[in-house]
Amino acid sequence: MEIFELVRRNIEKAAQDQARHYNLRRRPWKPKVRETVWAKEHHLSKAAEGFAAKLAPRFDGPYTIKKFTSPVICVLEHKTTKKEKTAHISDLKPGSADADGPGDFEE
Repeated sequence: MEIFELVRRNIEKAAQDQARHYNLRRRPWKPKVRETVWAKEHHLSKAAEGFAAKLAPRFDGPYTIKKFTSPVICVLEHKTTKKEKTAHISDLKPGSADADGPGDFEE
């Protein structure tokens, strides 16, 4: 039985080390209502139409956050088309309404 205990302790230590390394530079970001964001797109390739997902834009927007349905799920409204979309905050990036893409800020 002692070998199983040793293995369990080693697995727990490895998990703690990996979690510490992963969280080292992680900074939490909590968007607010009426903030401008860009939402991640999830494309699928379509060979029949000649569409390659890896060449498609990764983010769509700009969107405005209308409300939160849970602490991590929000309802977005596109700034130009006014279409609504639901997204998890991990799929969002902060952005400017005037920018061409996420992180493309005017200075």
